[in-house]
Amino acid sequence: MASFKPKIGLAVVGRVNFDVAYAEEKLQKALETLKLVDADFIGEPKILFDADAAAAAVPALTAEPLDLLLILQVTFADATMTLGLTEAVDAPVMMWSFPEPRTGGRLRLNSFCGVNLAAHALSRRGKSIDYVHGEPDDASAAGKIATAAKAAALVRRFKSTKLLVVGEHPDGFDPCDFDAGELASRFGITVDQQPVKAFIEEVKAAPEDLADNGWARRSHEFGNLAEMDEVATRKTLKIHGCLSQRAKDKGYAGIAVR
Repeated sequence: MASFKPKIGLAVVGRVNFDVAYAEEKLQKALETLKLVDADFIGEPKILFDADAAAAAVPALTAEPLDLLLILQVTFADATMTLGLTEAVDAPVMMWSFPEPRTGGRLRLNSFCGVNLAAHALSRRGKSIDYVHGEPDDASAAGKIATAAKAAALVRRFKSTKLLVVGEHPDGFDPCDFDAGELASRFGITVDQQPVKAFIEEVKAAPEDLADNGWARRSHEFGNLAEMDEVATRKTLKIHGCLSQRAKDKGYAGIAVR
């Protein structure tokens, strides 16, 4: 699978009745830390203070498919904004809260409590979140976000993945068996299957020059190619050529052959 950058939707939620200036300081540090994450970020990095502001942020977050929705909980807020964002954006959710020292007085941010409340509200709707609780300048927080985004990106790409299986697993080798239905339900992977005999007939009917590119390439890679049985080697290369052409024509990400 080709390398790619995950796409992360970014939303920042807070409330005006907390220390907004302090929250802005934390936000700017967090945004600097997020530069360590190798991903494309979508969304405006400004604090959303109410449901109307959150609704106005939705079009940018839904303009293209996202791998992860990252919500920065810079102060406490009830779950209204988070629920609205997660209902509108079709992506796994990760939230980031910031720790505060205990002073005996009122918390200036109360960020963690907002994440806790949102997680409970989402769980009652059958949704779960991942989260980071760490300082906004903590590089390990960026690492956790990057890992979650990469994993989510792979899962999303699996949903459009097609595989070809030629033949059946050998009798007695049950670890080689698979459940196509489970692959589809868990990951969205679709599997096409072809009997070995049908594939062999297809190879026989294919033009012989299908092996030419493979032969030319390997003549540069292997110094002893001339010592091999050319007829047998070209048959193998023809099979490889057929499989490669099938993958290209049908969009298969992988092919398994007994």
